[in-house]
Amino acid sequence: SWAEIALAVLDVKSCEAEIIVVKRAGRDLIVSDPRFEIEIEKRLSGITWNGYNTPFLVKKPENHLVIANKYITYKKGKPTRVLIYSPYSSSIHREELVKKGEVYLKGKIDEAYARLAKLKVKSRAAPDKLAAEVIPKEMVLAIALSEQIDPEEFFRLDRKRLAERVYVRYGQNGSKAFVYVTSPAYAQGSMQIILSTYHSIRKKYPKARLISDFNKGTSDDVNSVMAAVLLLDHNLADIKRKFGEEIMKDEKLEEYMAASYNTTVVRVLKYIKDKNLENYLPETKMYLEKYRYYKNFK
Repeated sequence: SWAEIALAVLDVKSCEAEIIVVKRAGRDLIVSDPRFEIEIEKRLSGITWNGYNTPFLVKKPENHLVIANKYITYKKGKPTRVLIYSPYSSSIHREELVKKGEVYLKGKIDEAYARLAKLKVKSRAAPDKLAAEVIPKEMVLAIALSEQIDPEEFFRLDRKRLAERVYVRYGQNGSKAFVYVTSPAYAQGSMQIILSTYHSIRKKYPKARLISDFNKGTSDDVNSVMAAVLLLDHNLADIKRKFGEEIMKDEKLEEYMAASYNTTVVRVLKYIKDKNLENYLPETKMYLEKYRYYKNFK
């Protein structure tokens, strides 16, 4: 129940930073340095303590903010790893970081597409084309944003600011932004891919030369985006195989692909056949709401 966390606190006026130590005791935050009053910014989703990405707010003195922390993870009472991370908080939300993060993410997507093109990775959905020619970059960007946004917050908070929060984390942390993110289904990394799916795609697209180790592969943003592109292509191939060339003209085709990314292509095939939205899980319905919005997000 006790954990020490080192915080790098910046004075935004002097641009000087210092290290202070805080302690977590159950749900309480104990700040030993009397000069500082620090609290945790509670999120709408109910999250307070959020590990290495806990949002600390400096209430006193003014014009100070937490720019990084040193966080130790434990297993059975023993330290397992030390993480140095720049946690998101509303106080650190700056336009410069939004732009920096947007440039970073879009740059990694461009790199992934360039690598797939250079390796001449063929599409399974359209064998006469490359996978990079079949899957739109805008679709991958919308999925990258959707995967990192809490659905409850999406329906109740400013959607533009939520996307900016994702960009800020990229702007703060670069390649480490979502390395440690694991979903309840054990999906990992910036594109939230699960172990079995990753290895399946790696075997089906050997020319892509995806990193063999799952943890390393999902920690590499370019490799992770490549896997996501190929997963979308593979799901599209299954949809096309089931419903023929005509499905390529369906105005909801991209939504079918996005839904298959979130759930399984088997469920999506059943939905297309029955035209019954109830075949989608509630989570997937919410996911499509996010996808529709961020597909057109500027």
